[in-house]
Amino acid sequence: MIPTAFISIDTSPFFYNDLMAVQAMMRPPPSSSWRCTDEECMMSYPVSHLEDASLRLVLGDDGKTITLSGERKIEGCQCQPRDDVIITLPFTPSAPEALSSSIDKGRLTITLSKHAKIPEAKTILIKRQEPKTADASQIRFVPQESASASVVEEKMLDAFDKFRAVAALARKDGQETPAQASNASETVNVTAQA
Repeated sequence: MIPTAFISIDTSPFFYNDLMAVQAMMRPPPSSSWRCTDEECMMSYPVSHLEDASLRLVLGDDGKTITLSGERKIEGCQCQPRDDVIITLPFTPSAPEALSSSIDKGRLTITLSKHAKIPEAKTILIKRQEPKTADASQIRFVPQESASASVVEEKMLDAFDKFRAVAALARKDGQETPAQASNASETVNVTAQA
């Protein structure tokens, strides 16, 4: 009897069976990121697929982005496809001179200075608010007839008279003789019993 054996050899080291490895392969390659020091921020971007003479960097209107544009290198093709990439800046530069760039071996290095020096002093206008007209901003006080000084004094005197009358009644009630007070309490008791 001839022994038969089947041997199976897997040429991949289980790489494609691993779920994490498949996810890692499907992820886009990491984009260039800014590296910052105390003085400047730098970013290196691959541009070997673009014509060196056609490269342009444009600072956006808002000052928060730069656009890298250039024509692709395609041999044997007369077409000129463009490639535009918008790069977000880590901070808004204080002056356009804060941005600089250089190309070395197919990589564009963009440098953003944190402490850019402005070449000349610039006058900054101070916005002043025009004084408002007196008619629009003035509050007018219109006194009422009931708020005149003579009416107020009369009401105050009337109130004082009422307080004096209440105080006189309280004194009068406090000066009753004990016999009158006991008669009053007996009247109350008799009335309560009836």
